[in-house]
Amino acid sequence: MNIFYFIQDESDDRFHNIKMESWIEVEVVYNSTGSGKSYKRLEEINFHAATDLKSFECASLKISFGKDDCMGHHAKNRKDFLKAKLDESFRNYTQVDRERYEALRSKFFRIHDEQRCINFDTIPKKQEYNIRVLS
Repeated sequence: MNIFYFIQDESDDRFHNIKMESWIEVEVVYNSTGSGKSYKRLEEINFHAATDLKSFECASLKISFGKDDCMGHHAKNRKDFLKAKLDESFRNYTQVDRERYEALRSKFFRIHDEQRCINFDTIPKKQEYNIRVLS
């Protein structure tokens, strides 16, 4: 069984916008066509945050994981699976090794631990501007 790691990085100078996925390849036996491969997602992480959280507070970390997750992929062999995941015109994923994947995941958790939730004490109690609605 092989595990594949993918990163989709759509970050720019203002925001980090990164999606990560890990998938496991398992052997299966099909009644009509014999044996083949099946692909199950192990983990999906979506991370979005301002590049400077001190001056612009905006962050989101969403995680879905499980060794028994039921999210699968339609591919029946490794060639088709990698072609579908790495198709730049559709998904823009990059395949990475486990070390890079885990290092990036640890970085996201570290950022999340430092800036876990909004600090309500930093919210101004008085609005300093007017909003005009044109009708």
